[in-house]
Amino acid sequence: MSTLKLVRFNKITKVLLSAIVFIVLLLSFMTFHWGGDKGNHNVGLVAHTDESKIYYRLARSEKYGMFSEAGLLGFCESSYLGGDSRRKHSISCYLTGNCPDYCPYCSQSGFQGLIYSLINRAYKNPFIFKILCASFLSAVLTAWFVWLCDYFGLISSFLIMISIFSFRDLMSFGDNIAQVLGATYLIMVAMFWAYKKNIKHIGTVAFFVVLLKLLLNGPEYIFSALLLPFLPLVFFAVLNRTSKQEVMHNFFLITRGVLLACFVSFLILMAQVSMIDSLAGAIHHFINRVLVRVYLPNLLPLNERATTISVTRLQLLYKYLSFPCASIGFFKIYFGEIILFFCIISILALYLYRRYGQRVLFALLATTWVSILCPLSWILIAKGHVANEMHDRLVWHIPFTLLGMALTVVTLKMWICRMKH
Repeated sequence: MSTLKLVRFNKITKVLLSAIVFIVLLLSFMTFHWGGDKGNHNVGLVAHTDESKIYYRLARSEKYGMFSEAGLLGFCESSYLGGDSRRKHSISCYLTGNCPDYCPYCSQSGFQGLIYSLINRAYKNPFIFKILCASFLSAVLTAWFVWLCDYFGLISSFLIMISIFSFRDLMSFGDNIAQVLGATYLIMVAMFWAYKKNIKHIGTVAFFVVLLKLLLNGPEYIFSALLLPFLPLVFFAVLNRTSKQEVMHNFFLITRGVLLACFVSFLILMAQVSMIDSLAGAIHHFINRVLVRVYLPNLLPLNERATTISVTRLQLLYKYLSFPCASIGFFKIYFGEIILFFCIISILALYLYRRYGQRVLFALLATTWVSILCPLSWILIAKGHVANEMHDRLVWHIPFTLLGMALTVVTLKMWICRMKH
């Protein structure tokens, strides 16, 4: 296995460094919105509209039991208004324990609601949920930091972690109790570690991490998430010059694990929805929601049809590229600019690889550009959903921009070192 020449650290040093990274990430995720980026005056309570369905579920569980409505998340029909109104109403319902006109959210299994209800029984404080979600994401990214140290060195790994702070969307959602981003990033990080430890049952690992993600945050960024297990396959296949037969074998194992996780999650969801409806109704709802996300405008609400029909996928991509991606002080970097920057860095990385033969750099380069399929898949497959969710830019950080910044740091560090010599 070809890697860069790195300074090795003992276990105690690694533990201390990991603890520092974890604490800094946790504090950053928990305090990012204090500057007003989330537009939320109820600090520590509700930061995003999608968190409302969690608080409605908790209010419902407190009054009628955690298994009421099969534990499914949901909304209060009488408050189905704009974001601010729903946020305030969900907090009011949670604090008073009263949630009338509850409408279950049948697109996601109730596992998340059941877990939160158990925690709420032990300690009723909405802030605890944010701490747990931010801690989960911080732990996952810290595990990625340790993995990066083994392949790219301490300095590069620290700089990669620091670059995360410039991604406002990622920082803003770090403590989101509905998104639970740690479950999504865990897919990629766990698979990287599985390959590093030469775990033979790679498909089993893919099954469990994908199933955990589906149970904890449901269909959030589903197309990107289902591609994440394959990125470590690309990295190590390029790094170790793996034979085509072995690559295809591992590809089959991972695909089988991912599909099996989706099937198990589907069965759980159908069972829960059937408890409040019927099996036929549950299947009909599932098919309807899938078709709406993929793009069948006839199934969309009237106020969303015109937007979906009139816009093309190229127009959607162009809009995304014109959105801010990162910010450093008052300086903003747009998605189009950062992709162009990654292209320039990639040319330099390819030159360094051909000149000095650092295989690990080429493996990171290949993985980075394969990962762009994660955000593009959302536009290609789920046009109907994207057209009405243009405010959601987090999909580009799962994980394309993170890998792009890793490629940037490693390439520039190697280039500077070569220039000195």
